[in-house]
Amino acid sequence: MFREEGAHLVGYNGAVEIAFDGETGAVRTLRNLVTGQTLVDAEPRLPWRLPRQGGRFYLPPHAGYVLPEYTPAGFSFSVEPGGEQAELTWQ
Repeated sequence: MFREEGAHLVGYNGAVEIAFDGETGAVRTLRNLVTGQTLVDAEPRLPWRLPRQGGRFYLPPHAGYVLPEYTPAGFSFSVEPGGEQAELTWQ
């Protein structure tokens, strides 16, 4: 399920909760709801990197080839009625 909380997008499934920053799309928090452990708790900062989509495979940097990256901008999101689905977009 997804909900808008303040200006941020929060997703949860009973076991995990993730919050995306409403301005940048960066992950603000990631929590294990079963154990109570917080895996990520950070203020988002740009630039953060996101691999370009559309590649067929991923090669780690130690393989000698690094896929091009870009700094995401223009983040927006919408939550479908009922909260079962959310769409995240970057320009």
